[in-house]
Amino acid sequence: MKRPPFAASALLAPVLDLIGYFAAVAVGLSAGRSQISGFVVAVVFGYLPLVRAQIAASGRTWDAALCAHVVVVSLLAFFLRSGVFVWLTSGCGWHAQAAIVLAAVATAAVLRPGYRYCATFSRWSLGSGAGWREVAVAVVVFASALRLIYGAQVELMPEETYYWNYSRHLDIGYLDHPPMVGWLIWLGTAAFGDTASERGVGTRVDARSRVQDEADSIRRSDRLEQQASGGIEGDLDFVVALHGRVGLS
Repeated sequence: MKRPPFAASALLAPVLDLIGYFAAVAVGLSAGRSQISGFVVAVVFGYLPLVRAQIAASGRTWDAALCAHVVVVSLLAFFLRSGVFVWLTSGCGWHAQAAIVLAAVATAAVLRPGYRYCATFSRWSLGSGAGWREVAVAVVVFASALRLIYGAQVELMPEETYYWNYSRHLDIGYLDHPPMVGWLIWLGTAAFGDTASERGVGTRVDARSRVQDEADSIRRSDRLEQQASGGIEGDLDFVVALHGRVGLS
């Protein structure tokens, strides 16, 4: 049987996704459950037939590891898709009919390369093997996107609100912090907006960068001391130092 052209196969699953969504809406399901229905229809009838063809072409057979890899990729795509859908409908005020289109695109962007990787490589390992650098970059990009999307939908914690207040009153220093925390949050909210959801993105983008900067600084300055203490004691010293220096206590 002749396989459909690549363009046709690439469009089939997203189209099935949309059909599944609108069919579920038509029978009275909520928008949230309808987007889940569209995802299931797209995976079962669109994406999995493609991955089965790729597995057959590579000479592999279904085993426990392959099934686990496919499940992991499917769940990652579902988490991203659901986050995009809720963010667009609840945070940005989009109609669900428009949001599901972008959610279907996000699903395809994860599942197609993800399933292809599952079919090609029997083992997942970072640091060795072909294409591991590209996979590592993809994981970092995906995790960052997931953090931003879900971070925009969770209200700020008291500590984050406290730091955000710095950005409303920029100065050369504060009672218990140097000035960069306020300035960086100001830059984050200027870039992403200052509504409730956008404020969460801007503040948490800054928090992520501050934690990473402080962690790198502590590791450089205390590396010899941690190596000398060794074991869990050195790890606990690092955690306590990071906890205090990023202002989480």
